[in-house]
Amino acid sequence: LKENGDIYYWDEDKLLPIISSNIKGMKLSNNQLLAYSDKKLFKFNSKLECDSSFTFSEDINEVIVDASDNAYWIGTMYSGLKRYDPKSKSYETYLPNGPVNSSPAVLQIANGYLYVMQGGIPVINNNYVPSTFTYCDLSTKRWDAVHNYDIMRYNYQRQLINANSVAYSKPLDRVFVSSYQFGVFVFKDNKFEKSYNCANSPLEPH
Repeated sequence: LKENGDIYYWDEDKLLPIISSNIKGMKLSNNQLLAYSDKKLFKFNSKLECDSSFTFSEDINEVIVDASDNAYWIGTMYSGLKRYDPKSKSYETYLPNGPVNSSPAVLQIANGYLYVMQGGIPVINNNYVPSTFTYCDLSTKRWDAVHNYDIMRYNYQRQLINANSVAYSKPLDRVFVSSYQFGVFVFKDNKFEKSYNCANSPLEPH
C-alpha cells in the first residue's frame, strides 16, 4: 500500500500495481483480501485480481466478512454499522439499534460474536475517543456492551480509549483489545478482566 493509495504486490523481483483508487485500508477476512477507499470496497481473488467491487453512499471506516453467509459488516463514518448482503444487494442499518457507537472503527468476528468499537488512531490533536466494548451474539442477534464506567471500577480509573484492533485467543479463551496510548485490555466471557500498560508490563507508552 503506497502513500498515494495505490496497491502493489511483489512478483519475481518486480513491484506490480494491483489497483489505483485512493485506497485507505486493507484486510484479509474469511480468506478474502479486501481493500477500501472512502466509499468503495474491492474484493480480490487468489490471483490478486479485483473480481468485484461495491460502491457505498458513505465513507467506510472498517469492513469484515461474516464466514457464515459471506455478508459484509461495514463500519461507516457517520451512520453507524451496516450489514451488506452481496447476493440480494441489500443493506441493514444498525443505528440506533445495535452497537452504541455511531462511527465504528474496529470490527472483528470471533468465537460466535461480532465485536464493534469506536476508536482508531487519532489524526487530529491526539483526540481521545472512548471505545465502548460492544458485541453481538451472531446466533441470537442480541447486542450487549461493557461500558467504561464498568471498566474503571476495576481498572484504577483507566478507560478503554482509542481502540484500534481486536483479537481472540482460542487457547486462552480471551478477547484482547489494543488501544492507542492506553495499552491492551483483556476480556473473559465478554467481561473486563485486566489491562496491560507501561506501568505493569513491558509495553511502551506509544
